[in-house]
Amino acid sequence: MKHIVIAIITIAVSLIAQSQVTIIKGNRVTKSDFEKQIEQYTNKIDSTIVSEKSKMKKEIDAVNTSLKNQTITEDQANQQKQEIATKFATLIDDKTQSLNNELQAIVQKRVELSVKNTNLIISDSAKSVNNGSYTINPRYSLNTRFAMSKVGLANGFSLGNNDFSFDESGSTELTFLVNYKIGKTITNNPWSLNFGLGLIWNTLWVKDNTKYIDEDVNGNLQFSTFHTDLKKSKIRGTYLTAPLEIRYDFMRNKVNTKDGSTYQTDGFSITAGTYFGYRIISKRILIYDEGGKVKDKTRGDFNQAPVIYGLTLGVSWKELGIFVRKDLNEYFSNYNSDYNQRIEFGLRLGF
Repeated sequence: MKHIVIAIITIAVSLIAQSQVTIIKGNRVTKSDFEKQIEQYTNKIDSTIVSEKSKMKKEIDAVNTSLKNQTITEDQANQQKQEIATKFATLIDDKTQSLNNELQAIVQKRVELSVKNTNLIISDSAKSVNNGSYTINPRYSLNTRFAMSKVGLANGFSLGNNDFSFDESGSTELTFLVNYKIGKTITNNPWSLNFGLGLIWNTLWVKDNTKYIDEDVNGNLQFSTFHTDLKKSKIRGTYLTAPLEIRYDFMRNKVNTKDGSTYQTDGFSITAGTYFGYRIISKRILIYDEGGKVKDKTRGDFNQAPVIYGLTLGVSWKELGIFVRKDLNEYFSNYNSDYNQRIEFGLRLGF
């Protein structure tokens, strides 16, 4: 099982890397062509301005020469200079106006690309940036998920009266996900896959504050009595996880009251899937008073499962959701209890 999970995690890393290359490559190529178009038009505008200013300088120099030769008065020279400046300002404005209009059209198309996440096409006044080869792939998107939950050990879905406190036990998750649109069409398609890599910090608190987790001589899990009351007695396992989920977005078409166009909006979504996790760190944490606050951290596996796997179900409104996650394997080995499968109920932010 350990080798299977490592293989699955390796595949997930490969898929994330591939998706990142696709997105980065798409953005890089499109952005390069876009910048070339911008540079082309700004160079034309700059060239026009420089040329007209050079002509204006020659005419102003001629006025200065006449003033120096005293063929015109200073007031006449100032008036002629003002007329020359006004003339060339009008010429520059007229000659650059059409170029400015084309440049604004290019920028507008780029903005529409960013907002709609569609292919960039520059029309009429410039060559097409999208010739069928340079596109951003909107099938992929990269997202981050943060979650916090209450954790307990259950028998099925029943928590029962076990050795760990559900009220104080908890879990924190940080996961980086790729969302991949499935199906032939991308727009109007509510189905997608979530996959990625993350970390789960799972903490179980011992219910009896006089006990702590230990192992007997045979390696069985046991709860030993501490020599004083414990403020905290808990065990924490950190797992590298690889989720694989299918997501359905409830989409609907809405009409823009200003121009009558239609657009899509989404709110609720449902995710369901599976996950695999590999334990990378495990420690026992004891906090008590003994002439002052003492915090004792001891590393070891403490019979925690080296691998976890199970099922998950979540419901979200935009970026905020609730979820339940249930292990299918036992969390502790050599643990004499019917309540030995981890279950989580929590809130999450992100996909």
